[in-house]
Order: sequence, then structure tokens, then C-alpha cells
Amino acid sequence: MTLCFRPRVRTAVLSLFAILLAGTAAAQTPPPGRPAGRPRAVPSSTPGVSLAGRIVDAADRSPMAGANVTATRLSADSLRTGAATDSTGAFRFGVPPGRYRIRVSSVGYLTVTRAITVPELPAGVPGITVPLGDLALAVDAVALRGITVEGVQARATVRGDTTAFNADAFKVQRDATTEDLVAKLPGVTVENGQVTAQGERVRRVLVDGREFFGDDPTAALRNLPADAVQEIQVFDRASDQSRFTGFDDGNRERTINVVTRPNRRNGRFGRLNAGAGADAQNAGRARYTAGGSVNAFKGERRLTVVGLLNNVNQQNFAFEDLIGAAGAGGAGGGGGRGGAGGVTIMRMEGGGPPGGGGFRFGGGGGGGVDPSAFLGGERGGINAVGSLGLNGANKFGRAQVSGSYFLNRTANTTQAQTTRDYLIPEGARYAETNDADGVGYSHRLNGRVEMPFTDRTELTFTPRLSLQTNRSTSALEGLAALSGGNAQSRTRNDYRVRDLAYTSNTNALFRHRFPRAGRSVSANVGLSFDGRGGDTDQSVTSTFFGDEGASPDSTSDYRRDTDADSWGRTLSFRLAYTEPVGRRAQLQASYNPAFARSAADQDAALFDAVTGGFTTPDPAFTSRLDRRVSTHRGGLSLQYRRDRTTASIGLDAQAERLDVQQTGGRAYNVARTFTSILPAASFRYQPSRTSNVDVNYRASTNAPSATQLRSAYDDTNPLLVTVGNPDLRPSTSHSLDARVRAVRAQGAQVLAVFASVTRTADYVANAVLLPRADTLVAPGVTIGAGSQLSFPVNVDGYVSARSFLTYGRPLGFFRSNANATLGLNFTRTPGLVNDARNRADAASVDGRLSVTSNVSERLDFNAAYGVSFTNVTNTARVSRDQRYARHRPSARLTARPRGGFVFTTDLTASFYTGQGVGGAAPSTAVWNAGLGYTFLANEAAEVRLSVNDLLDRNTNVSRSTQGAYVETSESEALGRYVMLNLTYRIRQAGGRGAGRPGEGPAPGTRVFIPNGTP
Repeated sequence: MTLCFRPRVRTAVLSLFAILLAGTAAAQTPPPGRPAGRPRAVPSSTPGVSLAGRIVDAADRSPMAGANVTATRLSADSLRTGAATDSTGAFRFGVPPGRYRIRVSSVGYLTVTRAITVPELPAGVPGITVPLGDLALAVDAVALRGITVEGVQARATVRGDTTAFNADAFKVQRDATTEDLVAKLPGVTVENGQVTAQGERVRRVLVDGREFFGDDPTAALRNLPADAVQEIQVFDRASDQSRFTGFDDGNRERTINVVTRPNRRNGRFGRLNAGAGADAQNAGRARYTAGGSVNAFKGERRLTVVGLLNNVNQQNFAFEDLIGAAGAGGAGGGGGRGGAGGVTIMRMEGGGPPGGGGFRFGGGGGGGVDPSAFLGGERGGINAVGSLGLNGANKFGRAQVSGSYFLNRTANTTQAQTTRDYLIPEGARYAETNDADGVGYSHRLNGRVEMPFTDRTELTFTPRLSLQTNRSTSALEGLAALSGGNAQSRTRNDYRVRDLAYTSNTNALFRHRFPRAGRSVSANVGLSFDGRGGDTDQSVTSTFFGDEGASPDSTSDYRRDTDADSWGRTLSFRLAYTEPVGRRAQLQASYNPAFARSAADQDAALFDAVTGGFTTPDPAFTSRLDRRVSTHRGGLSLQYRRDRTTASIGLDAQAERLDVQQTGGRAYNVARTFTSILPAASFRYQPSRTSNVDVNYRASTNAPSATQLRSAYDDTNPLLVTVGNPDLRPSTSHSLDARVRAVRAQGAQVLAVFASVTRTADYVANAVLLPRADTLVAPGVTIGAGSQLSFPVNVDGYVSARSFLTYGRPLGFFRSNANATLGLNFTRTPGLVNDARNRADAASVDGRLSVTSNVSERLDFNAAYGVSFTNVTNTARVSRDQRYARHRPSARLTARPRGGFVFTTDLTASFYTGQGVGGAAPSTAVWNAGLGYTFLANEAAEVRLSVNDLLDRNTNVSRSTQGAYVETSESEALGRYVMLNLTYRIRQAGGRGAGRPGEGPAPGTRVFIPNGTP
């Protein structure tokens, strides 16, 4: 068996590397201390007047990055605006004319205020700058020994749309990461490796306003020590286009900006660790872990190196590293390839191979788990992981470059079981077991280049590349039976798989502002490539049982080699022009053409014992498909601003041309044009400077992928045959969402409410055929009794709605912080089983309460309890309705008594109660404990003995409800093991600035900080 990829796949991969290397020539990122997501401060009436100056240290006149400068107008409206200083200590922001009080502050320094008057803009002058010169801040330190200072330390401040938390107001352990610090903030939760801020998932983490590890929040927060952090800023990051033009396009992502301490912006810091142990459940099998992170910062130049090596299921990198060979050009997976260790794609909703229903890791049987859970270290099977990550940024002249590279190697062994109960009145079940092992490699490269040619003209270049390879073997056994338990069919499949996949996209955004405020033009060009090549050698033995002697049993035994090759490329443009309309409105005209082409080819050949090779073509499973989509979209949008209100409305017209041609197997052509009218609207109201209300509506379309359109049959698992549908139409979705946020800055109380609803027409659902007798569905393709055929179809009726409320505040009497969340969710998923329509309605209520300590660095704890109530109803089979509750208690404690000892323990549990659960969702309780000892100067080193899963109750079970069936999956989980770890912390920082305890006031000074609301 050989693995061959088509020349265009190899050529595309080499071309993409060349594009990415060329893209690192020039760049710029937002200056340190200023969140990249906050729009430049532009006054509503006189945009041409700006305040500018520089903040310096009073002792040595060195520039101070990250200082906050605010201007409050001394009038009835008390207009307030401001900015944070960049790495040179400079700031600039616009203000209307009037009298102002300027306030300059930075943690660890005395605040400076001064009064100024901003003049009217002279007639005919496009803009002026009011210079404030150098403003010096003096260090605020208590120099007298034996003096006790008691006061309230500010927890949070609100600056425009940004909530900033003072890191010194939250107690963490000496060796804590920024993730540990973030978990203590009001309104912020960290669960299963995902960070949620004020009710919404954090998509990006910046450090001093710059990209840090691309779009991987987990890697960024886990590899930056908490004692290097001065402030945590939480805000909605607008798109590059919106921040430049001032026209809100509605594209936002929840972002955290980590402002580092000035004395940590020049130096090296990080930690290294290594450990070894034994697995109590596997005859003392060796367990090991090693890794660490090193940060080297010097002015504009920043470099971070992270590494990880272990066989205890620890994984810290992004979702993109885990999806593996993700399919090309929307071409999807194609084939139920057993593939633990790499990544096997199980197509979602559009019909999938064994165990389908979503992306799966750990084999063609679907015995794996959702890869998003891997971010928190939870995955199916036993995994040995080796990872290396590099992140860097620097300034070259006017440009700045930032980028990151990840390498990940995963060796996986999985034992998994999957059960499907079909939602038909007479009932049917499919069950399988899958043993798989394999090795997968993943490379990911991200870059960002920002080049300001002038104050009014910028170019932003963002290249990205991802490459994955996978080799795996697996053995799958499947059994189909009726509800009474009578077996209909059985199959045994052995797979050998070799895959390669890549994705790449590069965007270049050019923007120019004209002298007249509000007038701008921008052009965006995007080019993306993706592809997948794979070879599968499978041996199949299937038995179809007769009808109690009425018909004999039949057996099918064959060996097939399938070579699948899919690729795609897309070229897109966006031209936008904005023009002011009067003093308060702005008009935007846009035109977006896009041209996409993708192919999905599959060659299948049967083994010939005479020739000793795969020389017999299998035409029913061979096809060539070419898909082309051209889209032209254009429209107008009007935005209106007045005082605290911003509203916009827009209307786009779209024409979409779909051309599909298939040769080989069933030949056909599709040529269609779809036209759509796509409205959009948004509304934002800010009743106060600490609260806002947002409402957004948007319509969108989604064209079917190449694999969903391909009519070639896939019987990788003979009991679960799949095929595409060339008659699919694009789906159209309408989404409405609303959010309300309010922050009480002084007490750091955060309230957020969110609600959204989406309705989709022509939803691509999964249709399943379960024949009672052998059925010929195509020449050479027979679906036997006990097998199933699944394929995608368009149906109406898909609805998704969700809402949540989150509230966070400090608990002064308990010296801790509390976060409470309450969510309501509803999903209506249509499906077809034997031409009968089923509607699966899933409603749930999810609540969680967590308390994190803020007592001292020597005692750290958190406790949380979450419970979700789920009710699932089905119109086709009422007996499969479910009503159950899932309980999720957890707790963690770290104590550092005198003498250098450290005690840690944590417990995470999950158990179900209610109807329809049965034995498929067993209880889980994972209890870990460790005892450590710190030594060397400043407790730089620690040795720790830990026991993981003391109760040996770790399990890995998941359940999902589709439109046609209910699926339950369980896979092997890592059991109890003992580990001895050694950790060493690197602290070599320089420069001025406030430090953590031990770096501030002189010895003998005691600072007491109450934790209640002032």
C-alpha cells in the first residue's frame, strides 16, 4: 500500500509556506497597554482636536507604558474619554472643545491631575493637537518601617467599554498562572479549559495590547505567570475595519488584555517542570511529564517558548491542533477512517461514517469525544503528547510583526463503545466497539503584520497555516438489532489509515481615512487554500442474519483500498466606503465578490488474490466531483450616533451561483443561481459609563459542501453507509441577539444578561433509511436488512435559542469572590427516519455557583456547584424521551503553612439523576492530592508528590441527541497514578514599576486590604 497525493496538493502546500514566509516582512500591532479591541477615541462633534503627551517616571524620566490618561469635561454632561500609553509612554486621543480635568494614574504611582482648556477648531483647519508635554509620576511607597496602612484597594475601573481589574486586589499563589488570576475575577469563569467573561466565551488574549499565541486564549493564560500582571482588561474587540473607520460592522469578539508590570517588560521569567511516576492500574506502567515556559521581554521585542511532554493526557494548545485532517473546501471528511492518535472526521448532520455526528478523535467508530474538551486536558483514550510553541513580537521601524508557531505530536490508544438508538416507533439499535491506536502530527503558524504608512493609511497582513498528518490502525466491531434484541447484522472492520491535511488563509486589509472626519475607504483581499489526501486499506467481514429460517444468512468478505483526495481554494474581496451624513450619521457602501472552487475525488479498488494487489476497480465507490461557487454581495448601511446611542440598519443583495459536475459512478451536473435579500440591524445604548445595551440582527446563507453534494457511496462501515445529495440547496439563517451589561466599578460587581435566537430555513438535516429487507439503492449498491443508509436533506424547522444571566461580586465577610450563572437553552432539530419526520426538542436549564478565595497567598481555595436540567422529546418515538439532571460539584484547596510545605487537593465529580439515563451515564469522581516542599531563595524550586484519581472513578461518557437518533459514547479514561514532580521558577526582571508582595514597601510595613465592597 502506498500513500499518494495529487500534484496540486503538494504544489499548494509549498506555495502556502512561501506566502507565509513572505508575509513576515512588515507589521504593526497595537501598542502595549492599549487594548487592541477598543476603538480610537474620536469625539462626536469635533474629531480634529486631539490631546497628546508623554508619561514618564519622576525619578529617572523613563517612559511609562500602560499608564491611564483620562479627560473629564467640567460641564453638565461630564463627558469622559481617555487612553492608555504605549511602550514609549506616549498617548493621543480626541476631545470636543471645553474645560477638562486631566487625570494620570498607574498602579504603584501617585495620581496626577491638572486642568486644561481645549479651544475651538479654527475655521478651515482640518485638525489641531494640544500638546501636554511630559507628565511625571512619582512612586507611591510607604518608606517608614513599622507603619500600618489600612485602606481599600480598588478592584476595578471602567474606561469606556473596558472593565479593568487591578491584579493586586486578588490574592493568588506565588506560582500561579494568569489563568488562576483570571478565574478569581467577578463575572469571569474558567471551566474545562474555556474562559467565559461576563457571560461570553473569550476568543482572544492580548498582552500589552498585542497578539499573544494567536487566537488561543488557553495557551496565552496558562503560560504567563500571575506575578507579572498589573491589570486585566475585559472588553469586546471590534474588527480591524470597525476600529479604523469608526463604522461598527457588528463583528466583535470577547477579549482579555493582560497589562504587564513595567518591571516585567524587560527581563526573563517562567518556569520549568519534570515528573515521573507509575500507573497503579497498568502493572506499574511508567508515567511522565515535563515542560515549561520561558518569557524574554525587552521593550518592543518579546519572545515566549513553551513546551510539553507527557503521557498523562495533558494538552494545552488550540482546537485547531486537534481537529486533524479536517477536510477541504468544505469537502468534509469522507470515510470512516479508524484513526486514534490522529484525528478522524465524522461528518456532522450531512451523513457520516461509523459513529458519526460530529468531529471525533479516536477512531472511525466514533468512540472518541468532542475535541473542544481537549483544551482542558480531557480526551478519550490514553495519550502521549509532545508539544512545542513559539510566540514572538518586535517592532521594525514603523511596522510591528507578531507571530506564533505550534508543533504537536500525539500518540493515542483508545478503547471505545458507541450506541445509537433510532427514533422510530418500532425501535432499532446500533452498537459498536473500536480499538484504535495511531500517531498524529500538527503544525500551526499564525502571523500578523501591521504597517502604518501615515497617520491616515494602514496595511494589515495576517497569514495562517495549519498542517496535519496521521497514521493509525483500528479494529471495529458493529452489531445492528431490533428493539426486541434480535440481531440483524454484524460486521468486523480492520483499518490502516494514512492522512495529510492542510489549511491556509491570508488576508490583506488596506485602509485610508480622508481629511474629512468619517470618510474612509478600505479594501480587503483574502486567499485561502485547504486540502486533504488520504489512503485507507480496510478488510471487512459482514454477516446479515436471515429471518428465523425463512431466508439464509449471507456473508460478505472483501478488502478494499480507497484513495481520497479533496482540495479547495477561495478568493474573496471586500470594498467598503464610508461617508459622513450630517454631524451624527455615517453611510457605508460595500461590495463583496467571492469565488470558490473545490474538488472531492475518491478512487476505490478491491483486492485481487490472483494479481496480489488492489487491481479491481469498484465503480460504485469511485467519483470525481468539481464544485464552483461564485458570490456577489453588495449593499448599503446607515449608522446614527447621538450622545449615548448608536443605531445602524443595512440591506444587502446577494446572488450565488452554484456549479457542480460529477464524473465516475453516477454522473450528473448541477447549475443553479440563488438570490437573497439579507437585512441587518444593530442598536447600542449606554445609559451610564458603566453599563450598556446591545441588540443585533443578521441574516446569512450557507452553501452545501462538496462532500454533501457528492453522490458516491461510502461503506467504510457496511452497517452505516453514507452518500451525498446533489439536490441540496443553501440554507438561510436569521439570528437575533441582545445583551445587557452593568459594572459597579468600585465594588467590582458585574451583571450580564444575554439572549439569542436563530431560525434556519432549508436546514441540512440527516436522513436515515433502515430497510426491513435488502434494498437496491443504486447500481451495485444494496442496503441489507440490519444496515442503514444516511444522507443529507433540506428541511425547515431548525430553531436554536439560548439565554443566560451571570452575576459576580466580592464577598467581604468571607474574603472571597462569587460568580453565579443561570442559562436557558432550547434546540429543535428536525430529521428523517424511513421518510418519517422526527422533531427532537431539547430544553435545558443550567446553573452554576462558584466561590474563589481572596484571603492570602498562603491559602487558596475555590468551590463550585453546577446543575443542569434537560428535557428531550421526540415526535417519532416517545419512549426515547429523556428527562434528567446532571450535577457537577468541584472543589480545590492549596495551603502553604510555614516551613515551605505546600498541600494541594482537588475534587471534580459528575452524576446524573432522572429518567432516560440508565446505566449509560455512570457517575464520575476524580480526586487528586499532592504534598510539596519549596526551597532555594525566594521559593524558586518545589518538589511535590501527587496522587491522581485517588478513587479510580474517572470515566469518559458523552451523550447527544440528533434528529434521527440518540447516541451515547464511552471511551477509556486515564486511571490512578502517582507522580513525583520538580518545578523551578525563573524570575529575572528589571526596570521600574510596582511589584508583587515582597517587591513593594520596605520590610516591616504591613498593608491591610479589606475585601468587602467600599
